[in-house]
Amino acid sequence: MRVVVVGTGVAGLSLVMQLVDDHEVIMLEANEDIGGTWLPRQCYHNLETHGCRAAFQLPWGDAEERDPLEHVHHTELFQALDRWAAEKSLREKMRFHTRVTGLRTVPGGVEVLAEGQPPLRADVVLYTGTTANPLVPEFKGSFDGLILPAMQVHTQVFERIVEQKLKVLVLGGSKAAQDQVWNFMKAGYADGITWVFRKAYWGTNFNYTRDKYMWGSEVGLQARLRLVLFCVRYYQDTHFIGYESLLTRLCMLVLKWSKYLICPFPDGLKLGHFHGGIFEPGRIEQMRSLRHVQGAEIAQLSGRTATLTTGEVVEADVIICATGAKNQKVPVSGEASFVPHELADDEVYRGLIVPRAPRVVFMNALTLGNILKDARRVGAWLRNCYLPTLASAGEEATRALLEHGLAEQNAEAGAVRSRHFDLWHSFDRPVPWMFHVNRELDSESRSGVLTTAPKNVVPTLDALRAWVYRQFVYPVKAGLYLLFADRSVKAA
Repeated sequence: MRVVVVGTGVAGLSLVMQLVDDHEVIMLEANEDIGGTWLPRQCYHNLETHGCRAAFQLPWGDAEERDPLEHVHHTELFQALDRWAAEKSLREKMRFHTRVTGLRTVPGGVEVLAEGQPPLRADVVLYTGTTANPLVPEFKGSFDGLILPAMQVHTQVFERIVEQKLKVLVLGGSKAAQDQVWNFMKAGYADGITWVFRKAYWGTNFNYTRDKYMWGSEVGLQARLRLVLFCVRYYQDTHFIGYESLLTRLCMLVLKWSKYLICPFPDGLKLGHFHGGIFEPGRIEQMRSLRHVQGAEIAQLSGRTATLTTGEVVEADVIICATGAKNQKVPVSGEASFVPHELADDEVYRGLIVPRAPRVVFMNALTLGNILKDARRVGAWLRNCYLPTLASAGEEATRALLEHGLAEQNAEAGAVRSRHFDLWHSFDRPVPWMFHVNRELDSESRSGVLTTAPKNVVPTLDALRAWVYRQFVYPVKAGLYLLFADRSVKAA
């Protein structure tokens, strides 16, 4: 098959590695080089990976001798991706400066539409890209200084801010916001920073991540605490009980007491403010000394001042917005017409395929933010199961399988009363959804058969049995599966 991959970031490269030996692959990239989010000119100053080097399994070159338990600087990660692409001579298959503007479904294939170029015919299109478009809020009033998304605070911009002693307002409570704050603190410029955030995020303690790879085991304290975390998230995802339930508060106290989850400015025990980030405890403690305004947003801008919703007025020459990213996709036209990012989670099969367009696959996060692992899993499923099924059974039969599979996916979510979520703009995934999707992908990668036979469904004949299963058995099964899911990816 001719497979066109849109995007040459971590997800795009991971998918192609699984497919390049068996299919004709063409990679399209809007930028001048590979890397996506990790293209150096798109990385903010001193950007590092959340996790440690051992988690990536990439060719590090001279860095192989470095500590596998440390963070990886973005320049090193870009070099590793470049070596990875060279191993399979992937650059020969890449077309840079090619901005895709749309996809058009046609009989037996898909046409990829790009600026200034004729349509490119493909049998299957894999559309990647999850965090490339920064989201900057629309503010009331006018501002005489600079408003920058975090990803545009490159080293030269950062150094100019420090050299000219510009006053900075960092907006947001995410990992990117913490990185901005930490960079200024390391540069000895903490006095010039005001940190404003609506909510402070909880994140996983980096020390536990190090321990997992240090001991080479997933059955220690770190694994037990992750299981607690999965169970807490499950009950919040399925019961909509927020943070007042005795069970969730008790589990959160355990996670907080053990310092498995940490937060720079805890606001109660709100696990809903957990987004999969991995935090350095030493940094967190130092950040607490910085001037900050918690529970606030910018209400009005005027000149070089920002009036907050709390009434405080902050002087600033630069506003750095670490306020998330948009995951917008190009529209699909032709026989099947839709705008992908306008679809709800229950309209997309496993977060990957809209059934009426079975030749278009959208790479979305399937877990809490580990896009490299997710892409490897999806790539193995495409190679071993989905593409062979599409080739042998044909488009119509495959579409029928997808529609039936989507119905079962939604039925399982309904049986455990799983909440809906924003598939396109967030890494926040309900535990039941992650369990269903990853379980099915792994099973079909092993069998090579795209099946829709129901598995592990909640019993419906006996109300008591169904309640016990939903309350206790299902969350533990889901947590244990997701806890050890890395093994399936490594096997693939």
